[in-house]
Amino acid sequence: FGSLVVSHVGPVIDLGLFAALAVLGGYVAVVFGLAALIALIPAPKNWRLKEHEEAGAAEKSGGWYFGFKENWRGARWPIILAGLLYTAISGWYASKVFFEANPFEFFPPESEFSERLHYLQDHLTGLSRMEVQVKRKDGAELLNLKDLKQVNEAAEKLREIKSITKVITAADFVMEGRRSRSLGDESAYQLPRREIQLRQTVEGILNDIQKKRMETYFAENHTYTKITLNSLSMGSRGYGRLLGEIDEALKETLGEEFEYRVTGLVPLVDSSQAYMVQSQIQSIVLAIAAIALTFVILLKSLRLTILGLLPNLIPILGTFGFMGFIEMPLDVATIMVASVSLGIVVDNTIHFLFRYKRYLRKEGRMKAAIDTLRTSGQAIAIAGFINCLGFGVLIFSGFRPMRNFGTLVSLTMLGALIGATVLLPALLIALGPASKKEKETVAPTK
Repeated sequence: FGSLVVSHVGPVIDLGLFAALAVLGGYVAVVFGLAALIALIPAPKNWRLKEHEEAGAAEKSGGWYFGFKENWRGARWPIILAGLLYTAISGWYASKVFFEANPFEFFPPESEFSERLHYLQDHLTGLSRMEVQVKRKDGAELLNLKDLKQVNEAAEKLREIKSITKVITAADFVMEGRRSRSLGDESAYQLPRREIQLRQTVEGILNDIQKKRMETYFAENHTYTKITLNSLSMGSRGYGRLLGEIDEALKETLGEEFEYRVTGLVPLVDSSQAYMVQSQIQSIVLAIAAIALTFVILLKSLRLTILGLLPNLIPILGTFGFMGFIEMPLDVATIMVASVSLGIVVDNTIHFLFRYKRYLRKEGRMKAAIDTLRTSGQAIAIAGFINCLGFGVLIFSGFRPMRNFGTLVSLTMLGALIGATVLLPALLIALGPASKKEKETVAPTK
């Protein structure tokens, strides 16, 4: 959770900090509070396993272990190959995942918020506003008929774009001024034919409000003008396409003499998607690096570290592959799935590897893996299912990003549980470091 602080996004940073503090508080409560409570409760008879009972637990029938007891040696490679195939397919579909941030679709269509939004878009001028700042490359004044007509041509081209609902330029104020001076004559709503008429029209705008607005369209000594646009609200991908259409229209009409820049909400949303993705990639990399370093320090084995990370990273890749398969977009909530899930699912791997190393001191790899499953597998499974259920309740949320977040994290938890109890033992048996007993058995044959 601490890795989320590098995202540079306020709500994500807050989530990371508070979640990290909550986990730390839970750790303190379990280590000190729960231990103290257990010490106060009398232990039932036969509660503690004797050492020989625990060591021979794997020899008893029943209990945890899916019936693979006699078949692990032959099953390990099929399991690993299946994991590789799953990884390849997941990677293929994960490459199709895209970022789509549309706050107006986060709520159910029948909600009051959505109904009011659609009313504004259907009956008014849309909620997304942007401006195109235009000036000549040579820095000359724009308050002349030639340049004003060219900017107006650009505005007419922009009006042809379906998702743009309103376009305002300085030419609109000039034409409105001419109509006002003609006492509402609609035929006067056009640009003047001579420069002197243009100057007279601009100077003749007497309405204070109109005059102030007109001044904003001819700023910096008339060397700069702007085109105001209103568009329908849409997702970040839709905004990206809209910006492409705007750029194409402006290049076609303004030519080489002008330079322009689009500002406002739309380009901000469009640029935010790359920023969000980049920040979360940094969080994921930091989380993986921190966990890998912790594994190396605790396990004192680079091979065990690599083998231990794989069952946790593959389910996350599988979740992104699932998103790509059903075309579910990344948004402000689902983009945190990897960082949040990784910090939780790695617990099961740590439990498994610590117990496995303990058995590996006296047994071979296969027997150590089986004994670990028999003694720790049930606890790992229960913890995994509890995590799935805990995040699964978010599926009933009416807020779409939260619902998707809960669904994806639950799927990741389930995949990580399978990884810890099926893939990890297969990896350890096939590729893990040899035990002392195995080395002693092999040594005489060299």
